[in-house]
Amino acid sequence: MFCVRARRGRCFIPDTESRKDKKNTMLSFYSNKKNANTILVTAIGSFSADCVITTFREYGYNVIGCDIYPSIWIPASEKCNCVYQAPLAIKEKDYIKFLLYLVDKEKINYIVPLTDIEIDVINKYRNKFINVTICIQSES
Repeated sequence: MFCVRARRGRCFIPDTESRKDKKNTMLSFYSNKKNANTILVTAIGSFSADCVITTFREYGYNVIGCDIYPSIWIPASEKCNCVYQAPLAIKEKDYIKFLLYLVDKEKINYIVPLTDIEIDVINKYRNKFINVTICIQSES
């Protein structure tokens, strides 16, 4: 498994006067990854992914993305710090093993699944994710 790094030359926060200070803060934030919170966003090729990734980046999070398709097919992948190609979520054990690998390798604090099948699979195995916040409704 390998990571495709996003291009560093791009800024994804609009250059409005009110956001210039925030942008400068974010740029220094990214240079010090030790203190950063890292979020894994799944299904970055989905319709909602662009908005989700942009919002997290605006708030200073490192965003790791994954999708079943190669990152070159997914425009939102350029907004992520790093992108991985994931196995299908219907192959539950492979998918969970992949997520646990990413959590360990990238020091992920939060997982935000964006499709129903991923939510169902992650919820089924949520007890395997220790010290990681799964951003879905609580188990009932």
